[in-house]
Amino acid sequence: MDKADPVGEAPALFHPARYRGLTAIVVALAMVPAAGHAQAPPEPTPETQEPVGSDVAPAESDVPASPAARPPAPQPPAPAPASATNGASWGGKLSVQRCPFAAPVLPAQTELALNATLIVRVPDGVGSAVLISPDGFALTAAHVVENHQTVGLVTRAGATLSATVVRVDEAQDVALLKMETQPGATPCLAPAVGQVPLGSDVFVLGSPAGEELSFSVAKGIISGYRSLGGLQFVQFDAAVNPGNSGGPAVDQAGQIVGITSWKLSDVSLEGLSFAVPCDVALSALDVELGDASSPDWNTHTGRRSLAPKATPGGAPTHVDHASPADPQQRKRLRVKRGLITAGILGMSVGVVSVAATGGVYYITKISGETTQSSWSALVAVNTIGWALAGVGAGALIVGIALPKRVKKSGAAARLEIMPNPTGAMLQGSF
Repeated sequence: MDKADPVGEAPALFHPARYRGLTAIVVALAMVPAAGHAQAPPEPTPETQEPVGSDVAPAESDVPASPAARPPAPQPPAPAPASATNGASWGGKLSVQRCPFAAPVLPAQTELALNATLIVRVPDGVGSAVLISPDGFALTAAHVVENHQTVGLVTRAGATLSATVVRVDEAQDVALLKMETQPGATPCLAPAVGQVPLGSDVFVLGSPAGEELSFSVAKGIISGYRSLGGLQFVQFDAAVNPGNSGGPAVDQAGQIVGITSWKLSDVSLEGLSFAVPCDVALSALDVELGDASSPDWNTHTGRRSLAPKATPGGAPTHVDHASPADPQQRKRLRVKRGLITAGILGMSVGVVSVAATGGVYYITKISGETTQSSWSALVAVNTIGWALAGVGAGALIVGIALPKRVKKSGAAARLEIMPNPTGAMLQGSF
């Protein structure tokens, strides 16, 4: 979404007092208003997202194994305990008709997968969603819908519809929508069965940076399956930006691996995007896929919201754009950029000066107008030009070679992530 992406709440992974000399890095995840976005589990805050996948049909060896061949999925975590939630929940399971259509094979049939994605419009931004049922049920991120009871949707065909927010689980950052019905078959995608093998291709569909870039595709690989603060995520390296939040991460078999949620972003971090595994999302929302949807779905709505919890030390939550983690690093980056800029400028002025004096010398020599004073001036300008070029070259080399951050002596690199209601706190030494 076009806002700073929040992150879900979870018990602390460690107590800050256990470690000394740790550098606290606060990283926020974007959710840009007018842009889809990605973020860490629940809670909203404004900010910006994504590329494209290949259209080449995968080789036979590249097509993933059938769902049955995949390892069984780990048991999804139970919904957040009552002590960790705030507000009314819902009563029992909600049956939703499973998607009956043949899954598209990506990347050859990416267009078909995009037809099942939606733009989600809220007053202060946009996000993404994916249809999981021909009855118009869709999954998105909780931080996209925020506290709204209804949201606007835009299909790839350009239809503008409204949707009811049926269920929201802020802890796991997922929400279930019910889109108003429309004539004809409603495209949808089915959830992946079990865990997609590590290293498999994944395609992130959504609207990075707003509606102008809607229905975009980014490609990456599955990097891992993570449990962070008791919450489950699938990690991948595909580009994720505000506006992608709530959209699907789809495997080559055209099945939903996860619902895009958040990413870590910093000058020294890249390719760290996270989605809520689809089976975990359905479990958190108490949704079961069946042959038909519950006709009384509108009587089984509810929200599991997080009780506010302070961030350690009152530190701000993550930001979705790259920013230095500490004052020393900011200073080093300013010096690095200054040296590179000064080096380029010095070399440019020096080379132009040397070239100009050479040209003037030959012109005056040919015309026979060279005097002692003009010769002395040319020598001075030429000397200054060479000096500027030399100093500029040196500054440029130093600026390029200067590392962005300093490795602390004697400290082993360590990074720990602690989700909280409004952000993801990174703590570690590097």
